[in-house]
Amino acid sequence: MVTVVGVAGPAAAGPPDGQWTKVHEDMFEHYACKEKVSGSPYGPLWLVRTMTWVNGQEEYAAGIYAAIVRQPGTRIVNQINKDRWFYGWIGTDSLYGSMFRDDRIYIQGAYYGPPDYGRAIRVGSLRTCVS
Repeated sequence: MVTVVGVAGPAAAGPPDGQWTKVHEDMFEHYACKEKVSGSPYGPLWLVRTMTWVNGQEEYAAGIYAAIVRQPGTRIVNQINKDRWFYGWIGTDSLYGSMFRDDRIYIQGAYYGPPDYGRAIRVGSLRTCVS
């Protein structure tokens, strides 16, 4: 049984404030941006932030799932589940670990079945986050 909570935010939204890239849209709209981690002893290291908009739907307690996946294959570098909505938005804590431009970010509503990492997009194609 899924608990449904009403939305108490604006009726419509686009990307969150700042420079975000739309990753994809399922029942919700998923966005991401990247920040370069300075002083990494491992070479280039990116931190990826995600935001998901409820997209006029009701909020599900299941929330969202996000992962950084290393190609080729589906090696998960970092992943997170979140289910705390705030005025129609849900954001992940930063996902550390993307070291290569070809690493991919994947986001989906957590109510779906197994992740389809084939829909992930390259971290290198994300806009840089602006505070």
